[in-house]
Amino acid sequence: MKYVTCHCRSHCAKWDPQTHSFMGGKSVSRSTRDNHGRDDKRLHIESEDVAIPVASAPEEVGGWLLLAQQEVAAMAALPSSSLNNPLVFINDPRATTLGEYALHMDPRQPNTGIHALQTHKRSNTAFLHSELRVAHLLSKASLLAESQEVNALISSLEDYLHQLDREKELHWSQQRNRNTVDRNGRPVINTDVYFETVIPPDPVQQVAYTLSAIMQNFHFMSRKALRLQIAGNRDLLLSSGALRSVVDSLAKDPRTATKSLHIDPVLRTYVSCLTCHTVYPHDPNNKNPTHCISRETPHSSTCNQPLWKESLVGGRPRIEPRLTYQHQDFKHWLGRLLSRKDVEELLDSYPAGLNDTRPTSDIWLADVFQQLKDHEGRPFLSPSLTEGRLVFGLSVDSFEPNAAKPGQTPTSATGIWIICYNFPPHLRYLPENIYLVGIIPGPTKPDTTHINPYIQLVVDEFKPFWNPGVSFSRTRCSPNGRHYLALLIPLICDMLAARQIAGKPAAMAHNLCTICDIDHDDMDILDPSKWPLKDRRQVLFFANLWKNARCTAHQSQIFDAYGQRWSPLFDLPYWDPIRFIVIDTMHTLDINLLKGHLRDMFRIDLKHPGGDGASHTAIVNDKMTIPKTYVAKLPACNKLIADNPQDLLYKLLEFHRAILYVVCVENTILGDTHTEVIGTRWILARNIVRWVTVTTDEPLNMWLSDSDDEDLPPNEIGPMPVEGVIRVETPDPGQMVDEILGAENVEPSNPSLTQDTKLHSSIRKILTYLASDASGPSREHVSQRSTIDVLRRICHLIDIDPSSVPSIGRNVKLPLAVTDETVIPHLASLLPERDAKRTSVLGIDIMKEIWQDMERTMLPTWVSRVPRDWTSLTDLNASQTRMLCTVHLPITLIRMWHASEGRMREILANFMDLVTAVITANMRTTSKEQIATYDFHITRYMQQAHQLYPDVSIKPIHHAALHVGRMLEDFGPVHSHSSPYYERYINFLHRMNTNRKPGGQLESTMMMTSARNANLSALLADDTALRNKVSGIVDILAKFSREDTRCLARFGEFEPSSEIKLGLEVELTRLDDCYYQKLCSQLSATVLVDRNPSFYDEILLHGISYGCAGTSKIRNSPVVFHPAATTVDADTPILAGVIERVFQYTTPLFTGIFLGIRSFQPVDSALDPYRQYGFAGGFLCFRNVNDYHVIPPPAIVSHCALTSMGAETGQELVHALPLNRVCDVSRLSLFVANLSTCI
Repeated sequence: MKYVTCHCRSHCAKWDPQTHSFMGGKSVSRSTRDNHGRDDKRLHIESEDVAIPVASAPEEVGGWLLLAQQEVAAMAALPSSSLNNPLVFINDPRATTLGEYALHMDPRQPNTGIHALQTHKRSNTAFLHSELRVAHLLSKASLLAESQEVNALISSLEDYLHQLDREKELHWSQQRNRNTVDRNGRPVINTDVYFETVIPPDPVQQVAYTLSAIMQNFHFMSRKALRLQIAGNRDLLLSSGALRSVVDSLAKDPRTATKSLHIDPVLRTYVSCLTCHTVYPHDPNNKNPTHCISRETPHSSTCNQPLWKESLVGGRPRIEPRLTYQHQDFKHWLGRLLSRKDVEELLDSYPAGLNDTRPTSDIWLADVFQQLKDHEGRPFLSPSLTEGRLVFGLSVDSFEPNAAKPGQTPTSATGIWIICYNFPPHLRYLPENIYLVGIIPGPTKPDTTHINPYIQLVVDEFKPFWNPGVSFSRTRCSPNGRHYLALLIPLICDMLAARQIAGKPAAMAHNLCTICDIDHDDMDILDPSKWPLKDRRQVLFFANLWKNARCTAHQSQIFDAYGQRWSPLFDLPYWDPIRFIVIDTMHTLDINLLKGHLRDMFRIDLKHPGGDGASHTAIVNDKMTIPKTYVAKLPACNKLIADNPQDLLYKLLEFHRAILYVVCVENTILGDTHTEVIGTRWILARNIVRWVTVTTDEPLNMWLSDSDDEDLPPNEIGPMPVEGVIRVETPDPGQMVDEILGAENVEPSNPSLTQDTKLHSSIRKILTYLASDASGPSREHVSQRSTIDVLRRICHLIDIDPSSVPSIGRNVKLPLAVTDETVIPHLASLLPERDAKRTSVLGIDIMKEIWQDMERTMLPTWVSRVPRDWTSLTDLNASQTRMLCTVHLPITLIRMWHASEGRMREILANFMDLVTAVITANMRTTSKEQIATYDFHITRYMQQAHQLYPDVSIKPIHHAALHVGRMLEDFGPVHSHSSPYYERYINFLHRMNTNRKPGGQLESTMMMTSARNANLSALLADDTALRNKVSGIVDILAKFSREDTRCLARFGEFEPSSEIKLGLEVELTRLDDCYYQKLCSQLSATVLVDRNPSFYDEILLHGISYGCAGTSKIRNSPVVFHPAATTVDADTPILAGVIERVFQYTTPLFTGIFLGIRSFQPVDSALDPYRQYGFAGGFLCFRNVNDYHVIPPPAIVSHCALTSMGAETGQELVHALPLNRVCDVSRLSLFVANLSTCI
């Protein structure tokens, strides 16, 4: 914090009687200096007051009247109160029996009666000064002789005094109703304050203050620059001949301008612990507790982290919080929202029911929302005129608030956002409709459960909205108030944040999935029908166990056993920890799957030519491997099962999952409907308990007798004795490793064995054991890492007879674990030749072709353009990665590899499966057919990728991608539950001008500026009169918004009901012959049209620009369209072309808007290699074989990417790839179905 010397007369400077002037000053913060300056201004205004006798000369009275009017105007420009800094009454509004606020009967006796304010409170200073001063001026003006000027002044004073009294009434009502309930026991929120006239009445002030607020909160101009701008505005007004009184009425401080518009949010400040992030309400007058008193569990010690610190301000010590967090009050945010024009009607206009005959266009028509119930078990989404019902979604993400440059220490802040799904999609993500809960301060993000205190604040806000609901004293459509219910449903975050908030372990943990109980070791099982699904009751049961654990050790045991912690979201009775956690497609598909395929499978090499990316080394997932530290516990597990205690299930959960897996495999213990052992530790333990229950005593005892270790003392568990067939004198271990595993030219005796990865893995492990010293792994450890079948096969290959070994029991592996050094060369010969270095697929030759095709591709202006010289995936964001993989790479790779045979064709088909799945998942509608298409292609992609790239491991993100189909079914199309909106919000936060100070100051600045930005946007959208006064500013803002597609742009392009808009008119003399003849042939013979319509450079459909070739809008001219002007049906063909004319007839006899399009003739499907890949591949056309069409605007399907492909059989070709993600949703599925058959 910067400090300056304040020389104000009201607080800091002292009167020197010798010099008859004020001397000295104090070192204070800049904000304190500005407050003192306002106090000086009030004192100066008051000191200019001169007693005017009743019989004074008329010119003296006129001068006094003018000064009084100026004084009232100056006071009106200075805000007197704020909801964030409420007035302090002498009497407690909540404890006073008088319920209604009584207006003053005598304005000449202010601040009296039951509603008097405390005079020593600083929050009352400005208000009391204004009230007392106006009452004083009113009493003096009443003594003057009656005249028109005097009456006007008295009227102004009375109006202003009434406004102050009304402001006090709002504060009284707000404080009285803060914790009140209605007769039905429902909380009541007073929202009258949001219906008051908040902006200054003077139009000059309105324009000046609005411009200042826009520059401060939209473009983040510094305070010094704003002061300069305000001074320039004053000089401009003076030079234009404005009255001095008008100029003097403008505030010089930009903060005064912002406050006068009343766009500040209602925030609650908390003191946050630096260690555990427990939050405490901030009271500047109460520093208790001084240290954090939080405990993780009842038996844990207190955190005891200091909450306050001492700093010097003006040379004097001051106690302030070490870390603060500002939380925006949800009820007040919602109250402000419900006071806005037309908003309440929008919130009530959600669909009433599910229509199975059409594709799902929004989350409202998806399964989860349609199945929501209220606290009485009735459908939640039942429109009611008397009760409002809202559904919200939660998002959390961490970001670098300082945008640290390389070499700087990175910091982290965490934003919490909530969106209202009652808004239609084109309004849902506007800043004025997003509820920014708060920004958790850094410098590091909260770890594991430390984020819970902040989420608990959100949950506490929503709990009363479930039952009994919350009432608002007044809304835009209900002047007498309305009752509301609300739900917080989807959790929309990236995988890391979602798992942390929901109390899940890390993605690489054994419990890797939020939907099913598959284990990390089972990720190679790609068939969803084999996955055991999670049970909501079990998740909540273990979460409660964890929450109520007595100590952290017990919590760790529970978490290790089931992989679940407590989450504050579980306090919401309706919240489902399985269905409500959304798998975000942007992070899953765009950032991870697409980038992962390029990085791990294709690979980029800018120095060498591309290869086929083949690898002969496979990653083997040996599920029979037990970690070294747990091998000795297997006998104890067997003994526990033999004893079969009552708490067997929970005792089994104490063992490592690998031990339970071995027990299940060797005894064929399977779950219901399962054909192989699969599942987390909980699933395997439960299956063992069921198996023990249904197994007869005799077979069970036989199995236990084979597995017991009779040589061990009854209370001791140790490693099993090593008594193999042959003892081995092991040579130097390092030499063995070098000679055996490092051999370069060992020829396999059986070439077929080179494909047996499990066999090779077991052989390598045995050789590693033989190369180890006495401290290395035991023979038992080696045996646990191989199956019986593999060990028997090794025995056969090295001519050892395993027939004497019993065929039952676990001990069969010990004698099969060969330990004779004489067989080492023989074992080594069974290994394949060491793999050559794998080649990269995207070598320099392929990259050059990609770059060249990108140069020849014309894309519309709304897509995210990929840098044409991209060389690294780190240079690309999510949208650029999707554009690269779904547009540019298919164009080039299909052209280069479609005629290849063998592996290159296979990796192309595999990549196109991924592209098809990503495009399908990102459509703006969903249907059962689309979901089935996605599931088919993503599953086939996973299966073939595992075979084509055996050296690339299957990651949790691959498993998550297999659940995306279910997400589309549960929540509808991805635009309604994806995360780009908060990524754009983070980009918006990065552009802010902050002081970069730690301890919550930086985050508080972001919080306040964001909320002001949202409230100012709402004010400009709702107040027509103000918008008309600043129409030029609004027009420029709209232009900037259209240009900035990466930062909180308005999504009008996705609005289904947007009207058709025409661009700029262009000068053309007449309609071309080809288009005129087409138009005449399509119209009735009775309709006469001339050849001189109005021509335009573009047309906007649903907010998307379609431009004309030959104009500046040429990039938006390539389209895919239906050539028939009749109704679109299943047999309507689809063509590609270029818009050449946009024209309109507005004659009395004929009106209409048309597009003239020059189409390209498609290449025959037998000769087009792109057609085999469906809509993901696009299609080829002859550029110079054209036809001409005149179509109405609705016949356009979408833009397309147009790429020149050179000549084929002497004719130039062009490739068209439809970009149909934003086309009309009613024809989206029709387009997908007909693309490969109708061209």
